[in-house]
Amino acid sequence: MTAAPFTSGFLYWIALDFGGSDPADVARFNRFYDETHVPEVLARHPGFAAAHRYAIQVPDERGDLGGTYLAAYEVESEQAAVAYLAGQGADDGARPGYTDDPPLWPDLLTHRWRVLYEKVAETAPSAGVPDAVYIIGIDPPAE
Repeated sequence: MTAAPFTSGFLYWIALDFGGSDPADVARFNRFYDETHVPEVLARHPGFAAAHRYAIQVPDERGDLGGTYLAAYEVESEQAAVAYLAGQGADDGARPGYTDDPPLWPDLLTHRWRVLYEKVAETAPSAGVPDAVYIIGIDPPAE
């Protein structure tokens, strides 16, 4: 684990929607994700240093632009990021497997998007664990 959050050079973010509203299903999902899935991801992918999870608090009033949950994995190096991406294109048999937890994955969970970001700037070093993450998408013009 890294000492302070978001200090790695790369972040791999996954937006997830959980289709159930039964509190028992939500608790099961959170328990499985935290206790089983996250440790498996960190163990199976060298360079994945830490994981953070967030639940949406205020949806964007302009439209449905994000998932209910955000999983943010810190990736320590470009080599680790490239190796991970290369593995994602491999045949299913060549990719590391994860523990199944039916019926959560196929019936209640939707992956909205997955992105890998490289840090290009920061205003100051992390001073503590953030309580919230505010995501703003920017696509600057070529010129």
